[in-house]
Amino acid sequence: HDIIIKHGKISPELFKDRLLELNDIDDILNNDQYGPSTQKAVKKLLSGADPRQTGKDGLTTGGAMRCMPIAVYFKDDQQRLIENTYESCIITHNTDVAVSSALAVNLMISFLLKGESKEKSLESTLEIVKENYGKFGEPTAFAYMHERIQDTVNWVKGKSFDEATKIIAEKVGFSWYAIEQIPAAFAIYFATKDVKEAELMAFKLGYGHTAPQIACAFFGAE
Repeated sequence: HDIIIKHGKISPELFKDRLLELNDIDDILNNDQYGPSTQKAVKKLLSGADPRQTGKDGLTTGGAMRCMPIAVYFKDDQQRLIENTYESCIITHNTDVAVSSALAVNLMISFLLKGESKEKSLESTLEIVKENYGKFGEPTAFAYMHERIQDTVNWVKGKSFDEATKIIAEKVGFSWYAIEQIPAAFAIYFATKDVKEAELMAFKLGYGHTAPQIACAFFGAE
C-alpha cells in the first residue's frame, strides 16, 4: 500500500488524499470496480465531509479486501497492526462488522507469515478479534464476526470440494456484506488445498474479487 510505504502508517486524512486522486483517475462514483461503501464515502468527501465521519454506514467488504498490506508491514507489531487496520477502515467502512472483518484478515495473514499452522493462526486470530470487538466502529446488529468465521469454518471441515461449496452457498451467502463474504473467504481457505482450488470454489460460488483474493492471500502467506 503506497500510503504505508510513504508514511509508515495510515489514517483517514492520508487515505482521503489518495482516494480523491483515484477518483480523478477512475471516476469511482461511476465505476463498478469500487463497492457501494467506498462510493458513498467518496460522494461525501466530494461534498466536503470529514473523512472520520464518512464511513459510519459501511457494511461491505472493501475494508477487508484492501487492508492486507498492513498485515505484511506490521506483522511483527500486533498493536500497530490493529490500530492501522482500524484507521484504514474509518473513511469507508467504520462499523464493527467491517472493522472486525478487516482485523480478522490481517491477523490471520500475520500469523501465517510467522509460520503458524492454519489452525493455530485461526485460533489466535479469533481470540484477538473477540477481545477487540466493540472497541472499533459504529455498532451494528450483525452477528459477531469471530463467531461467524468459526461456525463457517467448522461447517466445511472434512467436507469434499462439492459439499463445501454447497454448504457455503446455502449457509453463508455471497452478497457484498462483510458478514457473509469474509467468513466465506475463511471457509474457502480451509476447504481447499491450494490457490487453484480456492479460486475455483470462489468463482463457482459467484464471488467477485474479495473472497478469492483473501483466500488466496492466506495461501500465499503460508
